[in-house]
Amino acid sequence: MKRNLKKDKKYFALFATYIKDLYQKSREHKIKKIFDIFNLEEETSVERVLDYCDPYLVPELEEEVGITVGKALDYINNDVSGIINVMPFTCMPGNIANIMLERIKAEHNNIPVLNINYDGQKENNTETRLETFVFQCKQYNEKQERN
Repeated sequence: MKRNLKKDKKYFALFATYIKDLYQKSREHKIKKIFDIFNLEEETSVERVLDYCDPYLVPELEEEVGITVGKALDYINNDVSGIINVMPFTCMPGNIANIMLERIKAEHNNIPVLNINYDGQKENNTETRLETFVFQCKQYNEKQERN
């Protein structure tokens, strides 16, 4: 990440990353024009997403966990009514993100958060959990509209 490259004073790698980012953004805009009929919103930059997670994580955890936590906060800032975190079974970064999402939930009016571990096996209760989550999201949205 750019933050680590700056901190470690790896300026050539940082410059190369900026060049790569510029190239990827130009390609992204060209592709986005093709799908312009869908009115796709601009995606929040990775740097901005990581900025959101600063109060929650130490820099050493900002990679995978930071993206998950930061993106959840980005969604909250864009007025979503719930967050689903799907992760591989026994994934350490996913488990850390689960813990952080519980804190975020408490700090953001108990926004519904559903953590789903996926191990490739069909679970009998997933559909029920999703139905419950959707119901909680509807309730949360109604509560937010009243306030």
